[in-house]
Amino acid sequence: MQWILLLLLCLTTLVAVAASATGILRLGAEQSEGILRRREEVTRQALRELFIRDITPRQVEILTLSTAAIVAVLLQLLIGNPLIAAAAGIGIFFLPRPFFSYLRFQRLRKFEEQLPDALSFLSNSTKAGLSLTQAIEEVTQQAPVPISEEFSLILQDNKLGTDLGAAIEAARNRLGSRNFNLVASALLVSREKGGNLPEALDTMAASLKEIWRTEQKLITASAEGRKAVWVISGMPLAVLLMIGLLQPQIVETLVTDFLGMIVLFISTCLYVGGLSWLMRVLRIDV
Repeated sequence: MQWILLLLLCLTTLVAVAASATGILRLGAEQSEGILRRREEVTRQALRELFIRDITPRQVEILTLSTAAIVAVLLQLLIGNPLIAAAAGIGIFFLPRPFFSYLRFQRLRKFEEQLPDALSFLSNSTKAGLSLTQAIEEVTQQAPVPISEEFSLILQDNKLGTDLGAAIEAARNRLGSRNFNLVASALLVSREKGGNLPEALDTMAASLKEIWRTEQKLITASAEGRKAVWVISGMPLAVLLMIGLLQPQIVETLVTDFLGMIVLFISTCLYVGGLSWLMRVLRIDV
């Protein structure tokens, strides 16, 4: 009788463990699917904002996973450390998001650089008797990328039934540009209250051009500091490479010994943190 009870208890325990494991795996699968779905949506939004139409989010994911796997395998074959190989693969897996952020930043800088000329073009078009909508359409046809693409989105929203003011407001929220925020405010106030729009656009274009010239002067003045940052940032890597050539057992200890990996991890965090701080100090904001 005791053996039967013990057997029933074991079977019940196994069933409970199996059910719990199944539930955990199902929950983990659902969470993983949700994370991947959100990641794909973020990628789709980034590609849409960057006007990259030749690549789909699925292709980005396949390329990222393939690159991460190849790098992880190569590192494992070269240094024989699974932790470093796995860390490199995971790092590459999360690389697209900061890469897209960098592309957005570069696109926004180019947009703000082209904005004064676009305002002058809008001013001349409205002086010639065109409406604001017609002037924006002229900008989409004559101005270079990326400002022509951003203005084409405003025009596209307006043609689909959205009020021009609402389309300009949506562009302001989408771009997140301080300069375009001023332009959008001027356009919206002009549509609601009236006034001399060409004169306001000319004044704003002159102000933005002066701001851009000031930024270029500051960038030129801080060029030496930025070069020093790149030299300083390259010194630890150069020292590590030199030690690896002269005393390879030291580098081997860093990547194979647990304590050495902790030291390497802390050093990397301090290196990245210091480099980020230096870049923030040298960032130009007028």
